Amino acid sequence: MKRSAALRLQATLATAALAAATGLVVSAPSASAATGSATGYATQNGGTTGGAGGQTVRATTGTAIHAALCDRADSSTPIIIEVQGTIHHGNTSKVSDGNCTPQNPDPTDPTDPTDPPTGANLSLGAGADGSSKARGTSYGNVIDGSLGTSWSPNGSTGSVSVKWSSAATVSKVNVREASGSESVIRSWRLLDHDTGAVLASGGGAGVVSFARTSLRKITFEITGSSGTPRIAEFETYNG
Repeated sequence: MKRSAALRLQATLATAALAAATGLVVSAPSASAATGSATGYATQNGGTTGGAGGQTVRATTGTAIHAALCDRADSSTPIIIEVQGTIHHGNTSKVSDGNCTPQNPDPTDPTDPTDPPTGANLSLGAGADGSSKARGTSYGNVIDGSLGTSWSPNGSTGSVSVKWSSAATVSKVNVREASGSESVIRSWRLLDHDTGAVLASGGGAGVVSFARTSLRKITFEITGSSGTPRIAEFETYNG
């Protein structure tokens, strides 16, 4: 078996339980549709339609799969999820409380991690780079203080970074999608580029809080989206 086929099979097997539990189709992008009558779990709870009429979403992580399911209008909305890569515990985290409702902050902590950041935006005057950029976009657009410019990767996933000549202390970021592209980003990871440590992960852009960290470069990695992401601003704050 060729390696590419083996990887697709591994991704499909890893998500088979999810498909069975939800009654939805989670398929590898190049897999062929099976023919014949539905059997086994596919006949339960009213059967399955193969996601007919639903949106097609490509996911590269377990977190992206969960986000795609929770982004539907309701649990009966059809969807086709194409899996690219291998799904495992390391790239899977919940984006809700299990019922597709937002997770609440710790009730013992009066500070909501999604509160708007305060203080100076450390990205202004910093540098920027990334994994790729679509034609007409620039890494520098995410640090120019303007919502009228943006960066996009070449495709539906990619990363953009803010960097400083000397270490900066950061504890909160605000990733602002460009007008007309809101909610395109479905899953992401925030990385300390110096060490490779994952500072936070989740679904959807916006304000993200994490433990105060001293670093010279911070990376926002988009791991799943419903189209081509457009980030207008990647703001960074110490508080």
